Amino acid sequence: MNILITIKGKTMANRYVVKYLTHQERLAVVRPEGVKAEIEAWLASINQQMSVFRKDSDISRFNALKAGQALVIAPEFARVLREAQRLHQETEGGLDITLAPLIDAWGYGVHSASDVPDACILAHLRAAVGMEKFSLESSDGQHVLLKHDSDMRLDVSAIAKGYAVDGIAKILDDLGIDNYLVDIGGEMRARGVNAQARPWRVAVENPVQAAQSVVVSLDNQCIATSGNYRHCRRDASGRLVHHVISPVSLAPTAADVLSVSVIADSVMRADGLATGLYTLGIKRALALADAHQWAICFLIMGARNQVECHCSAAFLPFLMEEML
Repeated sequence: MNILITIKGKTMANRYVVKYLTHQERLAVVRPEGVKAEIEAWLASINQQMSVFRKDSDISRFNALKAGQALVIAPEFARVLREAQRLHQETEGGLDITLAPLIDAWGYGVHSASDVPDACILAHLRAAVGMEKFSLESSDGQHVLLKHDSDMRLDVSAIAKGYAVDGIAKILDDLGIDNYLVDIGGEMRARGVNAQARPWRVAVENPVQAAQSVVVSLDNQCIATSGNYRHCRRDASGRLVHHVISPVSLAPTAADVLSVSVIADSVMRADGLATGLYTLGIKRALALADAHQWAICFLIMGARNQVECHCSAAFLPFLMEEML
């Protein structure tokens, strides 16, 4: 008889939930508390390497370097950086992990400001942004991260959370667990079936009309969502400021785009694509998605405050029948 195990915790300013099926006789061999300990150790390692909110993390140590200095980093951090470089190209600049100074300026980083930055500040910060301002060299298993501009700072939050989900999934795979759903703040990876012996069903949240959320079926797939409705604040004048910064305008993205969700073969990839495509806007993002056969879904605020769903052709097969 299958038993559903649920493990919960906190990481990266989010809650994580891991659900998996196991047999009664396996509980003595693969104990849930042991599984949670492995998960917590993995998440601690990722935060130690890539959290900009930890002064002693590898990424914070790198950000404090001057131009011409370098830092030896772990393979996991290097893997995330390589994927970020690849997705920067694929999204035509939509994903940019050098935006940390701007994220701060708009009130969402480590040294967050409380007001809207003026044009002079943005012009100064623009000079510190650019994927060419760092490089990664790998040889004989060693990874060296080099800094080419003292003012440039990295922030891999848009992709590290997805990588963390992939790592938890690998832990479960290595333990011989075949049916699971891993979720960190809406970034999810599913394998096998749920307790009803059906593919896992997950919802893309509709922040305006919860009863009309987009429901998808995942069978050995991953989904990640980038949106403006969970992380936003009001500036000194009361204007709503969203947390996703465009690498083109250097300002928060359009408020009418509520979210973009991406289904891919890894959560790291889905996570990075979701952020990158979100910054491009719906027209350009859907054109790229159709050209590359990416499975993406936009939720936008339409006329009369009605939420509209715009999906690429590759996303449609994942929608539950009642959504079509």
